[in-house]
Amino acid sequence: MDLSCEEKFQLKAYGPLAWLVSVGLQSSGGDWLYRLARAADENPPERLQECVLGFDTFLLVFREEVSQEFVEEWLLKIEWGVDEVSGDSRLIEFPVTYGGADLEALAEAKEMLVEEVVRRHSDAEYRVRLLGFSPGFPYLDGLDEALCMARKDIPVPRIEAGAVAIGGSHAGIYSIASPGGWHVLGRTSSALFDPEFGRGETGKWKDAFALKPGDRVRFLPV
Repeated sequence: MDLSCEEKFQLKAYGPLAWLVSVGLQSSGGDWLYRLARAADENPPERLQECVLGFDTFLLVFREEVSQEFVEEWLLKIEWGVDEVSGDSRLIEFPVTYGGADLEALAEAKEMLVEEVVRRHSDAEYRVRLLGFSPGFPYLDGLDEALCMARKDIPVPRIEAGAVAIGGSHAGIYSIASPGGWHVLGRTSSALFDPEFGRGETGKWKDAFALKPGDRVRFLPV
């Protein structure tokens, strides 16, 4: 691989049928991963079975064994234009009714008025780093540093779908009702996961998710 690619990635075997592409935690790491995910979707390498995007990794799983050189040759064919990746991503807006169970407590912990928390949270433009934890749950980069809050020591037994929350340095939206340790600021009526969209047609499962990695997200106070 050329030097520019070596600076961006590390490639290592991940069992007999998979290769793991790792990027550093540099600010542009997400952009490289979004471009890699797009390339795998639009022009996948031969014999690719599936791929899984993580926070700073991208897993390529093949139907049969392939060499490191094979994967490197495919990586070298990708155009690594970060500006291109950032410029044509979708912008998805979510209406949010603020007043969640943890809004006042978070404001008190941050020594802010509730209105200030809402303003800081809704002024930011976020980027979907990855989907995980539950089907369609987005980990969102871009949270105002002043709002960062460690997850709760004891998770809540049930948080309803649509809850807009903060966990660590990320914002997120609960896609289904589940236990959770994030701080709930409000709720959106927009659905993030609908399995009916993925039924019956092979390859259409991605339609079940409202968001995908690389999408931009904004919250609109109701």
